[in-house]
Amino acid sequence: SFVPYVTAQDVDGTERLLRMALAEAPEDDDILRAEISTYLGYLTAFYGSDPAAGIESMEKLITVHRKLGDRMLVAEHLFRLAGFKLLNGDADAARRHLRESIALLIDLRSNVVLVAQALAASSFLANHDSDHERAARLLGALSRARDEGAGAPPPLIVTHFGDPEGDARAALGDEAFERAHAEGYAMTVDQARSYVIEGATRSDG
Repeated sequence: SFVPYVTAQDVDGTERLLRMALAEAPEDDDILRAEISTYLGYLTAFYGSDPAAGIESMEKLITVHRKLGDRMLVAEHLFRLAGFKLLNGDADAARRHLRESIALLIDLRSNVVLVAQALAASSFLANHDSDHERAARLLGALSRARDEGAGAPPPLIVTHFGDPEGDARAALGDEAFERAHAEGYAMTVDQARSYVIEGATRSDG
């Protein structure tokens, strides 16, 4: 189902394949059915008229992964759920889900890809808190993580949830942004992890 979307932005083709998959999925396979329903919710939220469409299935999916103890997938879906809550105007819920996602990703102490997800989530939070200098540092650390193999987020993230770099640069001005960004880029992965933890703790306090 991802092929027609990635290669041609064919939303109708993607939806058709997802609905075929849902029809074939066993009734007792909660994980598979919740996954498919969640991605159908994405399409409806982003391209249809119901921005709340994916929330229920995503919450169910998170519950299933919690029971299985799969903390990485819980963290990833919490990050997405935060975006859906933001689309629906519930900024407080979005912040709660982002904080939990960040805490899980950091606690996993895993590879640069997951650290990059935590950095990206933290940059959205920092801008939301009007701490644009911190956002610029986080984005600098994220740039280094990408250079070390973390990859870039899909364009859909920026399209629907905003551009954290653009927001921070507009607030700080080019010179201040580049200075803070360079400070972040100089961080090692462990230093970036600690910087994220520091910010999450400060926000919760």
